[in-house]
Amino acid sequence: EGGDRHFKMIETIVDRFAMDWNILVTTHPGVIQEPYHELCKKLKVPLDTEAGAFVLLNNSDALIHAGSIMAVNAHILKIPAYQYGDVNVKGSDSWWASKSAMSQVSPMFKTPTAFVKHFRIPRTGSNANKAAIENLVKGRFGVIDGKATERAAEIISNVKGQFTMCWPDNTNDYSQLTIVQDPAKMCIPRKCGICGRIFGQVSPEWIGMLKKAYDLTVDIKPQYDTHCAHCGARFIKSEK
Repeated sequence: EGGDRHFKMIETIVDRFAMDWNILVTTHPGVIQEPYHELCKKLKVPLDTEAGAFVLLNNSDALIHAGSIMAVNAHILKIPAYQYGDVNVKGSDSWWASKSAMSQVSPMFKTPTAFVKHFRIPRTGSNANKAAIENLVKGRFGVIDGKATERAAEIISNVKGQFTMCWPDNTNDYSQLTIVQDPAKMCIPRKCGICGRIFGQVSPEWIGMLKKAYDLTVDIKPQYDTHCAHCGARFIKSEK
């Protein structure tokens, strides 16, 4: 029943808006895909089953969902979102009256026709229910500012003595192929055990990146380059 309801919504939207909008259908990874493949083939609209929410929303102007967390993501990206159906109350005859906090974020529509009437005038920007967002912030997510992972990592790093690796002081690394934040990514410092002088050895990982980026076929193995660059001795060690 739930699938038929969503199929009807997709058919109605395609019939009404296909001339004005580029419509893309996507499904949750756990959903059986074949019925959607058949429907989208019949309606001649694309079906995406691989792209993640981040990619999809960053290339969308509006979202129609069924009680998905993508509604919150759309709010953050200032994209209007609309709800039809509700995965949070499966089996309920009153899904449009959901008590789920996630299903309070977007405007809810009982029928495809009701949605069409509302959507005739396109909206821009977030249309999320501010009270629902505040409820989720206080009761589930915490501050929605894109830095939750950073805060969690800092809390974990403050558990002294429990971890051998700590969260880096600078969490923003904009390293590129030929410009890196940490020079050791490109060149590993070495010290000669004979003359005591410092030299550098090109990082195998960086060489691998270059080979991949430029489709190089030559096999470069820096681990075989073992002589000191100053005296030619082979007794070298890492310099920390």
